[in-house]
Amino acid sequence: MVEQIDRHAPPESSKRVPSFPDGNTKIQATQHKELKKHKKEYSTIRNKYIAHIRKTKKDSWRKFVTDTGNQDPWSIIYKIQTKKLKIENVQQTIKLSGEQTASWNETMEAMLQSLIPSDTTDNETRWQKEIRLRTETSPDSEDTPPFTTAETEKAVRILGNKKAPRHDLVEPEMVKQAWPVMQKEFNDMFNKCLQDCTFPRQ
Repeated sequence: MVEQIDRHAPPESSKRVPSFPDGNTKIQATQHKELKKHKKEYSTIRNKYIAHIRKTKKDSWRKFVTDTGNQDPWSIIYKIQTKKLKIENVQQTIKLSGEQTASWNETMEAMLQSLIPSDTTDNETRWQKEIRLRTETSPDSEDTPPFTTAETEKAVRILGNKKAPRHDLVEPEMVKQAWPVMQKEFNDMFNKCLQDCTFPRQ
């Protein structure tokens, strides 16, 4: 079949007008020529359109990287560059009670109802009743004792060097250098956090 096609197909450099079965060779040849012209115009416009999209995406990404990087050098740009950002597939639809959700809103509502149901005592299972009873009962145990200076010093020593600082820009090496002259301040600060049950991020 391929040999037959190659035998009857004109060479690429041929200028022969293609034949048409109904005999209107001149009219249809003109139409064929116009069709090729429009196809070429379409390809040119399409290529320009694709090039414009690529340029716009590149400019937009460059602006995002510049603005975000100037505000926080350890933000999402840093994570993408060092391949520390895990991108997972987002679940768009789920099957619940034999029916498939049809939109983002239905999916989110179904997930919320399944994972975080309404906190009511209606139709509670035995396991849920036990959970509720445990949460309403205060644990009968003593408070955690305050940190000793030795415990805090041990935690400071095991801090990894050359780790990127967080938003406070305090590096592990700085903490280690300051420890000999600020032992009491560090220990008091951590014990205050333990006492208030609050560990600030900044």
